Amino acid sequence: MVRTRIVSPRRHRSAHNPLILWTFGLACALTACDHGATAETTTDARTADGDAADFRPADGDTADLGRDDGGEPDASEPDAGEPDAEVPDPPDRAPLFVEGCPRPGKASARQIDSPDFKVEGPDAIGGPGDFLLMNTKAAFVITGTGPVKTYFYYPGILVDAVPLDGCRQLAPDRFDEIGWLAGRLVPNDFARSILRALEGTEFEVVNDGADGGEARVRVHARDNIQWLVEMELIKSAFTGGGVRPLSETLGVDFTIDYVLPPDSPVLRVEVTLTNTLGTPVRVLDAAMTLFGDTAPTTFFHDVSADVGGFSLRTGLPWIVSRAGDGAWAVARANANLATANIAGVDALLDFNTAINPPALQPAGTEGDQRTTTWFVAVSDRDLNHAVAPLHDLNPLGLRRQPYMLGELAGQVVDASTGAGVPGAVVTVELENRNGDWAPIDELRADAEGRFAGLVPDVGTPLRLSAAAPGRAADTAPTDFDPAAPEPARLTLSPAGSLSLAVRDEADRALPAKVDLWREGRLAFSFSSLGDGRFDVPPGDYDLSVSRGFEYPIHRQALTVAPAVETAVAATLPRLIDTAGYLSADAHMHAGPSPDSRVLVAERIAGSAAVGLQVAIGTDHEIVRDWNEGVRDTGLGEWIVAVGGQEVTANLPEHINAYPLNPLPRAEQFRGGPVPWYGLALGEIFGAIRERGAGVVQLNHPRLGCSYLCLIDYDRLTGLPRLADPTALSFAPNAELWSWDFDAVELLNGLRSPFLDPERPKNTGIFDDWQSFLNLGHRVTATGVTDVHGTDVGSPRMYIGFDGTSLADFVPDDLTAAIHTGRVLISAGAFARIEARGAGGATAGMGELVAADDGVVQLQVRIEALPEIDVTRILVFSNCDLVAEVPATDPDAALKFEGEIGVMVGQDAHLTVVAFGERPMPPEFRDYDPSGTPRLITNAFYVDADGDGVWTPPGGKACDYAL
Repeated sequence: MVRTRIVSPRRHRSAHNPLILWTFGLACALTACDHGATAETTTDARTADGDAADFRPADGDTADLGRDDGGEPDASEPDAGEPDAEVPDPPDRAPLFVEGCPRPGKASARQIDSPDFKVEGPDAIGGPGDFLLMNTKAAFVITGTGPVKTYFYYPGILVDAVPLDGCRQLAPDRFDEIGWLAGRLVPNDFARSILRALEGTEFEVVNDGADGGEARVRVHARDNIQWLVEMELIKSAFTGGGVRPLSETLGVDFTIDYVLPPDSPVLRVEVTLTNTLGTPVRVLDAAMTLFGDTAPTTFFHDVSADVGGFSLRTGLPWIVSRAGDGAWAVARANANLATANIAGVDALLDFNTAINPPALQPAGTEGDQRTTTWFVAVSDRDLNHAVAPLHDLNPLGLRRQPYMLGELAGQVVDASTGAGVPGAVVTVELENRNGDWAPIDELRADAEGRFAGLVPDVGTPLRLSAAAPGRAADTAPTDFDPAAPEPARLTLSPAGSLSLAVRDEADRALPAKVDLWREGRLAFSFSSLGDGRFDVPPGDYDLSVSRGFEYPIHRQALTVAPAVETAVAATLPRLIDTAGYLSADAHMHAGPSPDSRVLVAERIAGSAAVGLQVAIGTDHEIVRDWNEGVRDTGLGEWIVAVGGQEVTANLPEHINAYPLNPLPRAEQFRGGPVPWYGLALGEIFGAIRERGAGVVQLNHPRLGCSYLCLIDYDRLTGLPRLADPTALSFAPNAELWSWDFDAVELLNGLRSPFLDPERPKNTGIFDDWQSFLNLGHRVTATGVTDVHGTDVGSPRMYIGFDGTSLADFVPDDLTAAIHTGRVLISAGAFARIEARGAGGATAGMGELVAADDGVVQLQVRIEALPEIDVTRILVFSNCDLVAEVPATDPDAALKFEGEIGVMVGQDAHLTVVAFGERPMPPEFRDYDPSGTPRLITNAFYVDADGDGVWTPPGGKACDYAL
């Protein structure tokens, strides 16, 4: 084991403002002041001793500045030259400290052995085989040996990060992961770019910290395929007329050192690149950042630049994520930090060297190695205190200019009483080059409304604003000058609140969506679980209470008064009877997906509020039991959850798999997602079925140039026109198409599913689905939201259900409805339709009926809220438009009830589509009703020749005009 030792400079007590010491340290870092150690060591030692990291002025504390020259030792520090006093571990220590508590003045590093180890928090995953770095200020976990359990494909990355106070965890872990990337960007030919992931292969505790120095864990790594990015680059090359094979190794060795000084909340990460080739090589290195679903991210960007098909944004030298009980800051040393989103991966890199990184000289020569330093800081407080220790460590600010620090202090008060507003959030904003004000910092006020911290002076004015639940700003944002700080006094209006009781006709508490409008614009939106209380700033509003497509909308004018609770009661009797069906959405995301910030419980509450009864969780690369959200909200009477996964194979295509039950963690992390890497379409379908899913759903295959566009699917033959799989970097013998799927997304969101003749390869999923049917493949069409944010509920599906109540539902009912085609797609309307044929026999969607002398009578009943118009009903036979009738009463609840006769000269499949003309009511998502229908049925199958079976018509072009 190699041990390291830091020589720390002497520290001096001073009566001066802490800002002076910050500024002095900054100046030394820039001018290489000599205090008995190198500038880097001095900076690390100061942070390790607590100057910046333990600064908590909001609590009335001052920074711990050590000791006077010649004075007595600080009581909080061990005597120089004396061994540390042994502090006994508390008997009731948390599982994080199952193998011992951190010791004052020490950092430690070790591989986790105990199966009882656990970091507390919703995003904690560390366990046996991983590596723990810990001191009295923070704990960090690095994935090690054992199965991969992260969204990142490979081990050796940071996955848990929490603040500590001795043997106490101060905040739950809401940090997801940081992985490491390397590659090359080609600005003029994006497809030739390379971005590969670093895969940890060997792990070593270089210094366990027992010597009092920095604890250090070293990961030896190699570069490997980052599959999401790789597939996106292959697609980009193909659509640009070229071919890009899978990338190969960069010819570089990597080591990742995770370093934790004693008593510091900052983990230092040193990524070292060593050239192994006999020629110079240019390789950029970057970080892939994912923060937890409860911790939104802040990054001020002042400049954006388009680089080879993606956007680089640069601004301040840190990116910060925070929740109400903790915050995390990430920085790269001496860099013009930039963010870029590539194929859903958020990468952090150096803007100045991304395109032309410094060359690594031939192996064995001077300059064949380069080290990049990163910092990850944790705090149990707010953004400001997470960033605080980084100021000394990484003193380059906006546009890579050194910055000074100014003291920000003040109070948030009630405009009426003058009393402090506890927990108010103070946002610090800076004007960017586009003239937009954007947040650069955030502080949370204490119980008396007071706040304090240090903010960077970037040479231009800042402004402050405050916010608190149920309050509005009483004045415009306040100007603030960090160079000449004055105490700030921010005022908020008195608090207001709204209590709401929503009932159905049986006086049952009813989940509903609550919208508050001001001057025609949506001000607030809530999910009410029957009886709810909401913080609302006082004022006049227009209130609407809605519950999806089946209940009337309650609207009223409302005045919320200050300092009192304004009560509202609303009754929503069911208007549309959907007995025999359950409303469902088969493509939904929540916090387990890296691109959604909505908690599972919030997703369940929002879904129940808009009348969904079956929520199918299809998060990216994870199988999660969303029933935990049903239990947490207590909404089991109104909604059930079904497990699933979106298999995120961006090449060939995203595919939903459901129902799926998560596997126990002991068997497979992340619930056992389906491995898709390097597989062709049919192989992925097979892997999904092997995993146990009842439904394989092909997602959005015409969304832009998605898979059906890429392979140039021939609607007449059902075969790809693309003959060479290697053009998409599949194996030469790979099959580009397979019929082993059950469903296809006909409506993904509210885009038109019909063919645009000017864009035939990018549009026409309706024609594709009809082609599947024409060729004899009874694929079920679905309508889904693919929701990631909060706007849920449209489009949706109504699935056939034979139970008497939601309590009878089991996931197999969903599978059965999809397999049999008993699915109605709705963007606002509901229909009951039967096909009546010979002898009066009837058939529903997905069923077979015999024609009566070449005629089938469709018995049609279409309903919707009066505010949602239905003006015309269209019937397609074998994808040809054969009938169009007007609705009898477009503005009533019952839009149409009657028979539509259809002539069939051969066996046929019939599809019914209904359109409206007006915009949707403001409570719902709006869309263009000329292209997106109010409803679409799945197929009714007609036996025209009387042989008792349905014979598909074969490949043909669709004949319709809308």
